[in-house]
Amino acid sequence: MISNGPVKAVGICNFSVRQLKQLLDYCAQKDLPKPAVLQNECHPYLTAKPVRDLCKEHGIVFQAYASLGAGAIKILEDSVVTKLAQTYDVTPAQVLLRWAVQHNLALLPKSVNPKRQEINLQVYDFKLTEEDMKSLDDLNQGAENQNTMVGWLREHDPDFY
Repeated sequence: MISNGPVKAVGICNFSVRQLKQLLDYCAQKDLPKPAVLQNECHPYLTAKPVRDLCKEHGIVFQAYASLGAGAIKILEDSVVTKLAQTYDVTPAQVLLRWAVQHNLALLPKSVNPKRQEINLQVYDFKLTEEDMKSLDDLNQGAENQNTMVGWLREHDPDFY
């Protein structure tokens, strides 16, 4: 829905399925535009599949942050990730970014290193097989309704309780 009022598009962050459903209901009741983008942490350790599916159902862009684990978790060193990197002769970061691309996620990879930025863009030079994607998906450690691992403290997540 396009708004004729001052708000044209809304972006939200760190929403669970419950929170997003509540917001969508509120927007419908008040004739407000629904969110255009939901930005949540997403990587193979936290696949966020239920909220990604809800976004897809409602035409909301799902934008992944902490795609490389943000350093707090060691996903770049995970044996599945490093094995795939060796198989494709790419970096572990490229494997994680390619996983996100193949899940049709908008990405926000962060690096202050220009060479690493260039390398991170080379995720279209290879494609993970369905088996590879499943092996990465199977790394999911997220609890039901969990929407962050490294983005903020889990105990501050209203769906944690």
